[in-house]
Amino acid sequence: ATIDTGVAVTLSGAIGGNDGLTKTGSGTLTLSGTNTYTGQTTVSAGTISIAADGNLGTGAVNLAAGSKLQVTGVTTIDNAVALTGDAMVQTDAAVTISGNITGNTRTLTKSGSGTLTLSGTNNTSGSGVSGITVTTGTLAVGASNNLGQTTLTLDGGTLASTAAFSSGIAVALGGGGTVDVSAGSVTLSGTVSGTGGLSIASTNAGNVLGLSGSNTYTGGTTLGSGILQFGSDTAAGTGTLTINGGKVRGSGSTARTLANNLVLGGTMTMSGSAALTFTGTVDLGGTTRTINNTITEALTLNGAVSNGSLTVANGGTGAVVLGGTNSMTGITVSSGTLSVADAASLGSGTTTLSGGTLSITGATTIANAIAVSSGSTISNSAAATLSGVLSGSGALTKSGSDTLTLSGTNTHTGAVTVSAGTLAVAGGSAIGNTSAVTVATGATLSLGSGTETIGSLAGAGNVVLSYRLTVGGDNTSTTFSGVISSTNNSGLTKIGTGTLTLTGANSYTGSTTVSAGT
Repeated sequence: ATIDTGVAVTLSGAIGGNDGLTKTGSGTLTLSGTNTYTGQTTVSAGTISIAADGNLGTGAVNLAAGSKLQVTGVTTIDNAVALTGDAMVQTDAAVTISGNITGNTRTLTKSGSGTLTLSGTNNTSGSGVSGITVTTGTLAVGASNNLGQTTLTLDGGTLASTAAFSSGIAVALGGGGTVDVSAGSVTLSGTVSGTGGLSIASTNAGNVLGLSGSNTYTGGTTLGSGILQFGSDTAAGTGTLTINGGKVRGSGSTARTLANNLVLGGTMTMSGSAALTFTGTVDLGGTTRTINNTITEALTLNGAVSNGSLTVANGGTGAVVLGGTNSMTGITVSSGTLSVADAASLGSGTTTLSGGTLSITGATTIANAIAVSSGSTISNSAAATLSGVLSGSGALTKSGSDTLTLSGTNTHTGAVTVSAGTLAVAGGSAIGNTSAVTVATGATLSLGSGTETIGSLAGAGNVVLSYRLTVGGDNTSTTFSGVISSTNNSGLTKIGTGTLTLTGANSYTGSTTVSAGT
């Protein structure tokens, strides 16, 4: 039977028999009866609207060019669906099409606010639907073959997983869209293109969206939750990567370098097992943002970091490496390692060490104020000078093979340990008068210019005097078994109530003065 509707018509009675139903005309035909006809349902023009699978009969559904199947109720449609032209399915509720969708060279557009779940084999070569476009609502699939043969277009809608799957289908971002991996991780290895943006969401923090194609989309990427995995250097297209939550990681152990600019709208957490390098700028959003590298490989930011302050709170042994000329207003290292090769990478504000390590890998002079609020380390593999004020009461360890020079008028009162290399002090106020100093075996404390007063001296390393060293300001008793030498006639003064025991073969040539204590 053929029904021509130029206006909205509703058939509420039951339709039976072996014949099919053809809908023509531009209007909407609503079928609300429990229909048992076994022939095909063909929509040649306009819209057929149903609320349940039983409204369609049992035969195949044929959708012609420009036609629409509207589903207003929660239901599962097991009829086969064939496209004879580009057509639309509008879902106003949660709908599943479990039958196969065919229509070689044809495109199915999903509209409506509800979720459309596809569970059939829809990508059969030569017969499956060519492409699927999602304009509103959600398209949910659990396997690559639920998608079409060639292209998935997100033009404002969402692709959601119902199970983990991988697909090589091309993805076009028209008005942009979201990939929701809450129900299973998804890997898209095809090319993602277009001017729209891509958002990633997941209610399961461990689920992953993997992008591994040679992607060219320009609209940017927004990570809200879940894990974004980079399987290529162009995985995130060419637009800005905005991180509001979730985690980023490489694929496997292959290091990746991405040129995207970054905007941090939340904590940037790096997971996985591969090093990541970003060469674009980093915008901190006008506030304090945290970076957490949880793995053993490095996270490197080579672009300029600006517009806020930065906290490094690493859960792994891998460093956060800053390589750009940065203008952020301060850095706090609370755990893990922050690595820089040049003072310009520290920005303009105070660097606060509250439990982590500042690693200096290039010869440089750092004029920034450095505050040590709790036990922390400065490690340098190249000659470096700290000319700014060193303050705070936290213990400070100097490690690394090269010389670290303290030349500022410092107010730091915490203990100082030289575990490796040389700590050179200059100016007479480099180390606090009550700071306990320990020089480990093989390490050196060198007084380069100006007399220096320290709280106490312990350890088995070397002390080289070019100026007089005064020891004992903290009134404790210590033993130093290393060697004290001098480059001139500099000597040693003991003050305070404690005892300083020297057991090494000392060679300094200046006088030894005991002003107090022993």
